[in-house]
Amino acid sequence: MDSRRTDRIAVADDCPIFADAAARLLCDAFDLADGACPVIAPFVADAVVEARPDLLILDPLFVRPLDHLVPQWRLEAPSMRLFAFATRPTIELARFCLGLGFHGFLPKTADAATLVRAVRVVVKGGNFIDRTVGRRLMTDSAVPDVRPLTRREEDVLKRTSLGFSNREIARVLDLSPKTVDSHRARGMNKLGLGARSELVRFAAANGWLS
Repeated sequence: MDSRRTDRIAVADDCPIFADAAARLLCDAFDLADGACPVIAPFVADAVVEARPDLLILDPLFVRPLDHLVPQWRLEAPSMRLFAFATRPTIELARFCLGLGFHGFLPKTADAATLVRAVRVVVKGGNFIDRTVGRRLMTDSAVPDVRPLTRREEDVLKRTSLGFSNREIARVLDLSPKTVDSHRARGMNKLGLGARSELVRFAAANGWLS
């Protein structure tokens, strides 16, 4: 996980009152300057790139079509991170958002402290998935015949799911990057996981991200 600084957090929603309240909460929590938390409500796609936020918080129910918008945003604002704050946090929606590369997924029923904590993890380069949603994702995914991980494999996979690079993990665990990569590959194989998005879902289900 890197130590990136966040100067701008945009909130996109269909409800201006809600979006404004969320933006004010986050501006205060992160001690951001006035105007550093632009509100995009009602949602206008072009306003996202114009706002150039480090983090975009949106309700996937009202921001459509995400599968077309996200690739466009990746081209125009590649460093922008995405966080879903969902009115209807269904498993299908969570899987869809994670597949698009979202770094956070939280129901709108979460309290203010949880939202701030989740956003803090994401702006630091990590991932945060609501624990209940994560468990349901793994139940639906049904990873078969999971073999026990060694302590090192679990250490590496936990940090990988949180957004740490191989070099960062190697430095923390006092290992070589090549050894870290070997632990990661063996652990992923034991869990039957093939992609980083699958690891994030597994991590969410097991409380590694919350």
